Amino acid sequence: MPPITYYESGQYEGIAYLGCGLIILLAIALCIYVIKLCKGEARSLHNSYSHIPSFIISLLLSTGGLITLGPHLIYEFKPTGILESALSIIRASGRLAFISYYIIFLFIIRTTFKLKNDKILLIIITLCTIINLVDFYPQLSLLHNQYYSKYSYINPIKE
Repeated sequence: MPPITYYESGQYEGIAYLGCGLIILLAIALCIYVIKLCKGEARSLHNSYSHIPSFIISLLLSTGGLITLGPHLIYEFKPTGILESALSIIRASGRLAFISYYIIFLFIIRTTFKLKNDKILLIIITLCTIINLVDFYPQLSLLHNQYYSKYSYINPIKE
């Protein structure tokens, strides 16, 4: 697999990245939801309107000033004045991304765990977990090497 090129140096997928496994599970959950909605077995989204504004607001606030896809700049947002001061405090940590992440995760759990066949559910979740681990492995191995590499410390005071 060729290395991913990024828009800026030092940029990589952050901690709120869903991963390929969860993206696949999200696609499966959306398919299940649409099928059940067409059959009249699922409740429509009007019962979940309270989640939609919090999802959109937290998603927008959690994005940085730059939205990129690989080496391409998709959108750049430069707030000015008092808006810049207010948003810089909120967006600095990126923790608002977790609200959107958890809403997506709850939708996946709520939809896929209603499958009738437990064996199919177990196979899907196992495969998606393996895909997620393979997807995260390069970044995890970099972190592992960074924190668990052997190094020798030379005390500058002792000769």
